[in-house]
Amino acid sequence: MNAIELLKQDHDFVDGLFKQIEDTPPSRHAAIFKKVKNELDTHAHIEEKIFYPTLKKEGDKELQDITSEGIEEHRQIKKFLREIARSTSTEKREAKLKVLIEDTRHHVKEEEDEMFPMVDDQFSSEHLNALGDRMQAEKVKFQKAKRIPARREQPKGMVTKMVEKAKEIAVALTGGGDETQAPAKGRSRGTGKGASSSASRSSNGKSNGSAKASATSAKTSAGSNGSARSRSKAGSAKSTPAKSGSSSKRSGKTASSR
Repeated sequence: MNAIELLKQDHDFVDGLFKQIEDTPPSRHAAIFKKVKNELDTHAHIEEKIFYPTLKKEGDKELQDITSEGIEEHRQIKKFLREIARSTSTEKREAKLKVLIEDTRHHVKEEEDEMFPMVDDQFSSEHLNALGDRMQAEKVKFQKAKRIPARREQPKGMVTKMVEKAKEIAVALTGGGDETQAPAKGRSRGTGKGASSSASRSSNGKSNGSAKASATSAKTSAGSNGSARSRSKAGSAKSTPAKSGSSSKRSGKTASSR
């Protein structure tokens, strides 16, 4: 695993625990803090034993300086962890927890915004993957030695963070903002279709009734017209010989005149 990705996963997990502390009453904070301490102790150990020494040895001057700052920040964080672990006063524990969360988030931001981009530029992917594998193996070894239980759940804060990230990606892909109006448009279209369908069904019902009535009337009229045409044809048939004679006489006169 890539060393940077491994450390970012730790950062996200711990921040999820911090969000649990922020979202729950103080009566639940002691149990959550135990998880926080286990995670931060492990995280600091693999950074100080493998990651930071590699940066100090192989990184440029700027990377070496920011690594030294990270080590000093670790000392401050460890101090608060020890004090909170020994605290018997809820009030003092809550005050120190607040400072711990602020300091840790500041440390994480500097690492992810400044240190990690430098590391990514100065070390190859192969080197970072090999480094990550060593750090993961050391993490397992340390947790086993300290009897730290493996992670069995994702903090709710981390899940929330993942959902928020997914929403941001969705907004970026869709152009942003329009999706909030889509449900209303959908409801509007659905209502319009429902109303149109009802009106259409009502109109069709009336039209069908009128059409049936018209069809019945047309059949009656057609029957009457048919009888009239039959009688008319019969009358015409009787008078046809006379008309034929007249036509013959006219034809004869025309021929003579020619």
